Amino acid sequence: MAKKVEESTERTQKTCFVVGPIGGAGTDIRTHADWLLDGIIKPTFREHYPDFEVVRSDTITAPGMIDTQMINHLLDADLVIVDMSLLNANAFYEMGIRHMARKPVIHMFIAGTSIPFDVKPYRAIEFSLVQHAHLAAAQQQLKNAIQDAISPNYVPDNPVTKAQNYTQIERTAEPADRILMQELLSLKSEVNALKKSQHGTTVTFPRMTNSPRPVSWANWLKHTSGDKIPSIALRAEFPFTVTKEFAKELADRISLIFPVEYLASDTSQISIALTVTDPKLVEAARQVMLELGATETVIVS
Repeated sequence: MAKKVEESTERTQKTCFVVGPIGGAGTDIRTHADWLLDGIIKPTFREHYPDFEVVRSDTITAPGMIDTQMINHLLDADLVIVDMSLLNANAFYEMGIRHMARKPVIHMFIAGTSIPFDVKPYRAIEFSLVQHAHLAAAQQQLKNAIQDAISPNYVPDNPVTKAQNYTQIERTAEPADRILMQELLSLKSEVNALKKSQHGTTVTFPRMTNSPRPVSWANWLKHTSGDKIPSIALRAEFPFTVTKEFAKELADRISLIFPVEYLASDTSQISIALTVTDPKLVEAARQVMLELGATETVIVS
């Protein structure tokens, strides 16, 4: 009888396969991988989804060819988590296999990573390992993402599924529907071209030399009128070291909202000169900063 209970337990055990850069023992890459696995992923499953077994390729103990085992996990696992940090080629190759399987996958990346264009539009969890509180925040985001991914109504959304859906529509659509789809695709191409042209905006990156004076939101609105643009900026504080590449990515994102003519950065701060007076546009820029990991934003002059 005990044996039957044990077999039943084994059949109900689910698997989450973790993909990402691992590196050799003692390397910075391994430290990153272990922090993500042991500090964010495993605690989340242990507390909220104990029916899952979390597996990473270097923890597979069963005998056999490691590449075959990995591909089987990518194809068969109930859930796959992909760490896109460090833009590891193997991780993206394995992510492509999972996308082809059209099964639940959760994308993650460490703050400051510039995600490739093809996967950038899709939902991903940005995490930081700078402070212990960041682990709790990432665990909460992961918990929510897992809940969505294992929902019966979950529909995988990635570049592969999108392309396959287009192909299916082309095969079955009526002539009028095909014309409409072509118009939508043409519009999408124009939008992407516009984004790329704005990404080429020239931005200067001097370091901050003084501490700007904070300005209250109400006071900023009071002194903002007509075409007059006060000499003020939107400043964000980040819980990690700000690099030139990260500042450029943030500037590119905000350039889609309004022209970025001047940007100043420090080790943990970025200030972007405001060239608009519309509070809605400023709020949109502030949301971009928050999405990229800012812990505080303020108007300064």
